[in-house]
Amino acid sequence: HCAVRLTVTDTGVGIPAEQQARLFEKFYRAPANANRAEGTGLGLSLVKQIVERLHGGKVFFQSQVGVGSTFGFELPLAGRTAGQTCRVGAMA
Repeated sequence: HCAVRLTVTDTGVGIPAEQQARLFEKFYRAPANANRAEGTGLGLSLVKQIVERLHGGKVFFQSQVGVGSTFGFELPLAGRTAGQTCRVGAMA
């Protein structure tokens, strides 16, 4: 029942609830970032496709405006399915 899980947390501005449903759409860029030159809006869509379709894992996030966001993914170890986890150790 083991999987590798990686999360990244920030204490930024957070993502408004009305934008969260679209985060993994191809070419979607949050309105606050749409005028910035960086990025194409493909990154999260590609991550989701690779993790979920190619490796049987799952991508997840939580975000609260004014608090920040946590993004992560879980990849099952060989012979396992996503959602089955075991604790081997933790990093601080």
